[in-house]
Parts: sequence; C-alpha cells; structure tokens
Amino acid sequence: AERASKSVVGVQTTYAVQNFFLGESTSQGSGSGVIYKEDGYIITNYHVIEEAVQSNNSKIEVFVGSKDTESHLAQVIGYNISTDLAVIKIDAKNLKAAEIGTSCDSL
Repeated sequence: AERASKSVVGVQTTYAVQNFFLGESTSQGSGSGVIYKEDGYIITNYHVIEEAVQSNNSKIEVFVGSKDTESHLAQVIGYNISTDLAVIKIDAKNLKAAEIGTSCDSL
C-alpha cells in the first residue's frame, strides 16, 4: 500500500451544466486515478471524467501527491464506457508509475 499510494492522483473535473431557469453554470466532480507511465499517462474510471467528456466547456485537472496544491491540465487519450476505464495524460515527467502486475505473478 505504501508503494502504491505514491502513484495515486486526484482527478477533478469542471464542466458546463445547462439549467432551464439559470442558464449555463458550472459544476465539478472528483475522483482518483493511478499513474501508469512516468511521462504523465494516468488510468482512471470513465465515470470520473464522463461529464467533462460530454460537455463542450470543460476541463480535467490532476493533482499529483497528497500535498500538491497545483493542478495539471489533462487531456483525454481514450475511454471505454462498458469497462468504465479511461486514460488521460498530463504534461509532466518523472512521475512515480504504479507497478502493474498480472494475475500470473503469484504462480
């Protein structure tokens, strides 16, 4: 858990919402992700970025580390709705990528 926690990031979305009475306003959502590659590729759940993907005026921000108050803007690389997975990318280097195993590692 200690090793894995260094690869966990916070993901925050800001997106436009249409309201019949108030017009357009903004809303936010948040979730988490895991650093997949040191050069900024991050795996998250599709439902975390779903509203931002579906909105024209949106942004996805990533917070690296528990003490990081500065966000990194992310772009969506791809997603699969049926598996609830998404890949996003931030412009950063030398990140702590998670050690991804396989189900055969224990054999």
